[in-house]
Amino acid sequence: MALVGRATASPGPARGAARCAVCSCGSASAGRRGEAAAQWLCRRATQRAQRISDRARGTQFYATHLSFEDLEEPAASSFEFADRGRERVEGVACRKIEARARYASNYDKRLLWVDDDRMVILQIENFREGRLLKRIKALDHRRVQGVWTPGRLQVEDLDKGGRTIVTLEDPSYDVDLPASRFTREALAAGGYD
Repeated sequence: MALVGRATASPGPARGAARCAVCSCGSASAGRRGEAAAQWLCRRATQRAQRISDRARGTQFYATHLSFEDLEEPAASSFEFADRGRERVEGVACRKIEARARYASNYDKRLLWVDDDRMVILQIENFREGRLLKRIKALDHRRVQGVWTPGRLQVEDLDKGGRTIVTLEDPSYDVDLPASRFTREALAAGGYD
């Protein structure tokens, strides 16, 4: 199910830094083979679509505390899961789940806190070599077309320091978009508006 909407990031230089789209393209079989989907960055200013190399997936997305890998939505089959019990996040009862990627990832372990009632992820902690690098909190959930959707993401970079808030505006699901809008040429020309 694809989500379409506008997102703004704050504070500082991330706000309005660039109009762009990040698209992941790949088949379900890529996830089963332990591969990440191909990812493309399409910048309006340069009218170019650029493939994000596997090596660059861990780099910073513009002036935010997000990496390109943080923007991916890998298939569940791309991970090995383990139940780590129950904890509360922001006063909400959650199931704590450990996820280890079956593909080359910048994080060797992720902890997910899933709301028992709504079955949505409220918090993700990303680790590398036992060190907590990043915490992402999904906040202000609301139902959009029957799907619980966060209104804001709070991203804390615990390795380098700093925080970014991403606000999702006007989200919509199952929008009928023709495949022609997702060619390299269409994306480079701003076909993602």
